[in-house]
Amino acid sequence: MPSSILFTAVDGGHGLFLALQLAKYMVCDKPSHNQPCDTCVSCKQFDNFNYPDLHLSFPFINTKSSGKDTNCVIFRNIFSNELKQNPFLTKEKWMNLLDTANKQITINVAEAKAIYAALSMKSFTHKPRIVLVWQPELLHKSAANKLLKIIEEPGSNVYFFLISHRPEVVLNTILSRCVVFKVPTISDDEMLQALISAGFNERELRPLVLTANGSVGYVIDAIKNVGQRDKTVGLLVQWLRSIFTNRPTMIIQTSETIAALSKEDLKVFLDLANSLFRESLLEKSDAASKINFRHDDFSLSKFSPYINTRQSERILEIVEKCKTDIARNANTKVALLSTSLALTEYIRKA
Repeated sequence: MPSSILFTAVDGGHGLFLALQLAKYMVCDKPSHNQPCDTCVSCKQFDNFNYPDLHLSFPFINTKSSGKDTNCVIFRNIFSNELKQNPFLTKEKWMNLLDTANKQITINVAEAKAIYAALSMKSFTHKPRIVLVWQPELLHKSAANKLLKIIEEPGSNVYFFLISHRPEVVLNTILSRCVVFKVPTISDDEMLQALISAGFNERELRPLVLTANGSVGYVIDAIKNVGQRDKTVGLLVQWLRSIFTNRPTMIIQTSETIAALSKEDLKVFLDLANSLFRESLLEKSDAASKINFRHDDFSLSKFSPYINTRQSERILEIVEKCKTDIARNANTKVALLSTSLALTEYIRKA
């Protein structure tokens, strides 16, 4: 068993879930068939995040009251309570829980010191000690540098599990000290069947799964707010009409309405937009039976002829750029208006 593993997976995918399950298996008193027993004291402690030799590290924001010496301890209950409900936690959901107000989250040097302090103490259980670091790509450089040696040589029976959604931006000095394991992305059909088995409604699931790109967390978060999603779909139809008719006043007004959405709903909106454009292309092919976009006041078959097929890749690029700009805290109204005007060139030609 490697002492330091970097799990890479899509945001809201199986990376965090798999790391937690592996850690639980390692501390289980009665493991069998490559699974933890789920009934022993250690398993129950782990499920409640009360296992004494588990250290959780994750990005957060410093508060005015706590100052620069803040570490993960003050946010641990929020983090663990959310994981109990949904072990496929997304970065966006976590930022909403923290109410970051567009501030950058990070794992600071104070948290790196807390990891050293935890590992300097004697083991409570004499079983494996697990340090789980979620989103190591957000380690502050000073924190990463402080952790280098201990990640390379954690010590006897100590294991570092790092879970990254963006391994390309993890510091090379961290990467070089870990065994990298790429967690396979679940297929749409597998995700759909699993969530139906878990009791979710198939009709509501299908359009969400199509836009999830393997992120179970995204689907679970979105399906909890299906009513808001219906409003978002209506707003998407209104937006497309303003672009199609190329009426500047209507485009501006619609862009301002969309900009008022929460970041979570705005991501759903832009994902739905890209999904609709993809399905418009399917409408022109023999794959029309796979189409999931439905709205009482919108006909995909009538809309699709006005999508410029030759420029379909460019259309998707424009929407993705808008998502990226907003994620980087660009002015939301400006980004949406710019995207709307750019799309008028491609949603008028057959």
